[in-house]
Amino acid sequence: MKKLTRGIFTVIALTLTGALSACPEQKPVTGVQFVSVEEAEDMMNHDSDGRHLVVLDVRTEEEFQSGHIPGAVNIDYKSEDFKDKVSKLDMDKTYITYCRSGRRSALSSEIMNDIGFEKVYTIEGGIQAWSQYGFPVET
Repeated sequence: MKKLTRGIFTVIALTLTGALSACPEQKPVTGVQFVSVEEAEDMMNHDSDGRHLVVLDVRTEEEFQSGHIPGAVNIDYKSEDFKDKVSKLDMDKTYITYCRSGRRSALSSEIMNDIGFEKVYTIEGGIQAWSQYGFPVET
């Protein structure tokens, strides 16, 4: 009984500290630069001609069609060829990624950083935060 109790406490402690995770997808995202919706909108306004900045929506096509940030490009993070499609993008440009809430876009930014992109930002809270702040969404 003593070993069982010690084992239960160990599992609880590991779970509380994050060392034990039931979902492998929830690994920490490293090297991602997050920006607020206000910062993202400011960056977009300073590149009004779209020559230096790309807004990248990494949700599914269906999610994209239901409403997206004006001028955004859609590449589905969950697609099998995501990495191939992203690797064909211009690495000299600045990218702002977003998804519904921020998780997929953070993972996408991590992949882009691994490929060699240097200017990649992720909108904190995704399009949900963008919409809640009152910024435009187009269909």
